[in-house]
Amino acid sequence: MRSRKGLSLPPVLRVASGMLTVKPCDEEAFGKLIEHWGEQAMTESYENAIGKLVHIEDKRVIPWLIKAADGRSSFYAMSALTKFDDDAALATIAKDLESSDDAKSNSASANLARSAHPEAIGILLKNHRHPNFSVRMRAVQAASKMERGAALKMLREHFDDSGGDGVVGSEARRIYKELMEADPE
Repeated sequence: MRSRKGLSLPPVLRVASGMLTVKPCDEEAFGKLIEHWGEQAMTESYENAIGKLVHIEDKRVIPWLIKAADGRSSFYAMSALTKFDDDAALATIAKDLESSDDAKSNSASANLARSAHPEAIGILLKNHRHPNFSVRMRAVQAASKMERGAALKMLREHFDDSGGDGVVGSEARRIYKELMEADPE
């Protein structure tokens, strides 16, 4: 193979084989590592540490993610909190629905919609009259997870919702129609 300058380059393809042995996690050592990265996440080297913490599926990262949610890494921390069925994680996510910052309330509604916590959808649905049309849109889209009668009633309330140039109302009518076609009773 030749480069642009006419130099000969070695082949790039390498083949490797071998056995991989997976050993149980050392919980104590892993806890110390989480603690170390958590402390780093609160300092100037936060990006690297948060980048590690957000990929760990261990409840010991929750307090660090909650602290990071109030700082420079709020977007990543909030998103990572969605994978936990934990009341403190849910409360941290849900508090941003009260923000007057549309970006925060929008992000909170997206995080509630994908949260592992069983009460997250309920919180989102209770906010179906939120001033931010993106929050209302996600609540309307989550209506299909409600009991059918309550879902139809809520969706009817949004038929004339003009949020997002009428997109919320249009989505409410679409989901209503789907629910009616699935079970016309």
